[in-house]
Amino acid sequence: MIPGYDTKRPNKKNYDEFKNKFISNISNNNLKDISLMLYGSYVRGDYIPGRSDIDGVLIFPDNVIINKESLLKCSKALELGLRDTHIPIQISIADLGTSKDGRFNSFGEEFENYFLDEAKILIGPDYRNQIRYLPTKSSILHTATFNLRKSRTGLFKSFYDKENDYTSLIKNFEKGLETAVNSTKQIAYLTDKNLRTNKFSSLKFISQNYPNVNLDSIEIIKKLFQNPSKLDKIYQNFDEMIILWSNSLNTFESLVKEYIENVPK
Repeated sequence: MIPGYDTKRPNKKNYDEFKNKFISNISNNNLKDISLMLYGSYVRGDYIPGRSDIDGVLIFPDNVIINKESLLKCSKALELGLRDTHIPIQISIADLGTSKDGRFNSFGEEFENYFLDEAKILIGPDYRNQIRYLPTKSSILHTATFNLRKSRTGLFKSFYDKENDYTSLIKNFEKGLETAVNSTKQIAYLTDKNLRTNKFSSLKFISQNYPNVNLDSIEIIKKLFQNPSKLDKIYQNFDEMIILWSNSLNTFESLVKEYIENVPK
């Protein structure tokens, strides 16, 4: 879907209506302590309607493992807010645990003062003073950090994509499965600094070193990747996609949580 080509460009009124509807839809779900922070040109007022994104971060109060019921309620709230307007948005999903630790915070140190000076909190608590920003990261940690953000954001957009761009939904679902699998290799490397080449070669290591992490979803993905025709059938069932996506993201987040709690900064 391309505004100006196959859909009408949104105007200033549409931007404000989306913001108000999205806030109202989240508030009506009584999602305690979720924080919506907006920043960028829309907040400053120098945005161009129809071209500029609404930039923001939706921070969940959870300790790394985001409550998926709450995340999916926000996804439905997003779809309702964007319905018939298709405002371009760039809203990232974060949690309080990784934000406080900093290692899996996808925003670098250049954002610290920027958020403090410019961002506006529209829903919930102001967590800005609790966020830790790191100046540099290893390539593996950097990749894992953005994979986590990518999978969360894709799931957040899932209800909108279901109604408006099913191809993007499937692509994001596939990326979500891939990032969950890759997270096992990435956390294994961050733990012992040994690089694994095979996609599923780190499962034994993870089981031995992080026994609290449930790898059932990774085993399911492994079977689906080995038998793509079964994966193709899941594409046709939105509910099945969401369940597997949510479970695999839980595995990814569980790995991150265990790593944070067991490996010193």
